[in-house]
Amino acid sequence: MQTINSTILNPLFGLVFGGTMVLCLVLAVTAPFTTDESHVTLRGIGSALYAVGVFVETMVINVPMNNTLEAVDPASDEGASYWRTHFQQCSVLAANRRREWGDAVAHLL
Repeated sequence: MQTINSTILNPLFGLVFGGTMVLCLVLAVTAPFTTDESHVTLRGIGSALYAVGVFVETMVINVPMNNTLEAVDPASDEGASYWRTHFQQCSVLAANRRREWGDAVAHLL
């Protein structure tokens, strides 16, 4: 996990992940003003779902947990204890499922 954290922090990932969020916000904000297009409601809902279900969930839940995990030594007892205590909780698993479903539904819409 520590290797993933250091590898993923690069300009390309930032552009793709952040750019998708910006695009979704533009689509969600402009959706009400483009009523002449078909499926404008679905576009707005899908964009909002992606923004909240993927981006916000990742930034609020996953990033802080990954930062904490990066700070502990993976070979130590503290690291093993942290993993069991915090990363195998039902709330963490539920957060990942919400993000997966938010992404899937947003893409289907």
